[in-house]
Amino acid sequence: MRRTSNFSVRARSLAIVLLAFVAATWASPVLAQLQGGSVYPIDGVQNPPVSFQSIGTAVTYMVANGVTGSGQVVLELNSGYAGETSSVTIPPITGTNAALGVTFRPASGYSAQTITAGAASPNQFAVRITGSYITLDGQAGGGGGGRNWLIRCTGPGSS
Repeated sequence: MRRTSNFSVRARSLAIVLLAFVAATWASPVLAQLQGGSVYPIDGVQNPPVSFQSIGTAVTYMVANGVTGSGQVVLELNSGYAGETSSVTIPPITGTNAALGVTFRPASGYSAQTITAGAASPNQFAVRITGSYITLDGQAGGGGGGRNWLIRCTGPGSS
C-alpha cells in the first residue's frame, strides 16, 4: 500500500487552484475604460477600445467597462459608420459625472445619418438617453455651428 504525504496532497491542491486562477484570468480579458479627453472613432471597425462599429457597440462597451479621467470621452462618427440596426438606448455609464461626460458627434468634415425603424408606439425612438452626462452633438468636430448629424426614426406614427 502506498502512502501519500500531506505535503504532496497540499501541493497538488495548490497547483490545481493556481491553474484554475490562471485559466480564469486569461479567459476573461480585462478591457480598458475609455479615457476622458480622448476621441474614439465610430467607423464601422469593431476594435475596442480603439474604434467601434456603431453607437450601439460603443455604448455596450462603455456600460461594461466604464469611463475614467476628466473632460469628455468623445465618440466621433466617421466614414465607414453605416448607422444602427435598431434603436439605441444609452443607459447610465459608470464613471460619468459633472467633470467627465460622454459626447457623440460627427467627425470634422463628415455628415452622419442615424436612421432606425421605430418599434410600436410608444417606443418610437432612434436614440434614447436614460443616463446622465451624455451629449449628442450635431456639429462636425464639435464646432462651427453646423448641423451635420441627422437622427431619424421611421415607421408607423413617426415623422
